[in-house]
Amino acid sequence: VVLYDLAGEYFNRDSKQDIHVERKHRRPLLEHADGIILLIDPAQLTGAAEESSAVAALDNIQSVLLDGGKLGHRVKTPIAICVPKADNEQFLNVFGAEIQSYATQSVDYNTHSKKIPAEQYNELNDSLFENMEMNISNGVLPQTFNYEMSRFFAFSAVSGDLIDDGVLTGRPFPQRIEDPLLWLLAKNGYCDVEGNLHRDIKCPNCGSYWT
Repeated sequence: VVLYDLAGEYFNRDSKQDIHVERKHRRPLLEHADGIILLIDPAQLTGAAEESSAVAALDNIQSVLLDGGKLGHRVKTPIAICVPKADNEQFLNVFGAEIQSYATQSVDYNTHSKKIPAEQYNELNDSLFENMEMNISNGVLPQTFNYEMSRFFAFSAVSGDLIDDGVLTGRPFPQRIEDPLLWLLAKNGYCDVEGNLHRDIKCPNCGSYWT
């Protein structure tokens, strides 16, 4: 497994010259990727769409992958759209206590079958989707429809209780950080799924899931 970390700042710019540079230098990296993990800070989900760096990133990644010439087509590379910092107050303000509870409880992986538990994956994805649907003004949800396989995730890499004035006071307790990677492995045929995993984000018009 090769993980390549592209700084999000490269993809949230509006400059056409910047995007031209991205097509030249970073398109090969994205083009040959078997999956993309995009992190969206909870704070990026509270403003208007035209001000959102998350919306700009989704739009620019699509433009880079399609080389800017096939707008209207959908990106085939699976993308995991992830909201980190699920343990903090900003996440709670955006998504509410129920979704925060889903995102900060570890998934019960079956160590014998080593399969992804579809029900627990669907529970969080569907809740995040419905929240995005109610807060459509942030512009993230419409951008995801430009990707053939996209899914929402949320996780906590540390734990809010362990942060004191910006300092980590104990050993981190990550929650659900492996979910997006395992989903991408499953989409590429390396992991099995227990149950019926919703294949993608559902259509906002008819409610069915993309195939």
